[in-house]
Amino acid sequence: MDRVTELGRLWMDPKKANALTTNPIQMTMLEEAALQLEAFRDYAAAGKSDTIRELAPILDQKLKDIEKLLKEKRTAGLKSMGPDAVFEEIKRNLQYFTNPDIAKV
Repeated sequence: MDRVTELGRLWMDPKKANALTTNPIQMTMLEEAALQLEAFRDYAAAGKSDTIRELAPILDQKLKDIEKLLKEKRTAGLKSMGPDAVFEEIKRNLQYFTNPDIAKV
């Protein structure tokens, strides 16, 4: 069963909804968010306009918030499911922000 279907079933079943608090998918989703925020922050910091560069500290703060949450959850014993196809696709697409040579293609 794919992760979205699994999460939907947990969400909709009141007897199982509590299982979401310990489901490792949340770690994977937080890791994906951190990866994206880091790439977008770096992209904004190197931006050509002041407006774009002004976003970098905002994105950096959001990244720190996510990293803090990840640390808390790891300390509580929650583990990641590890990279999956979605995670790998996010990483691949972030190359357009992190690798200027790819962006020119």
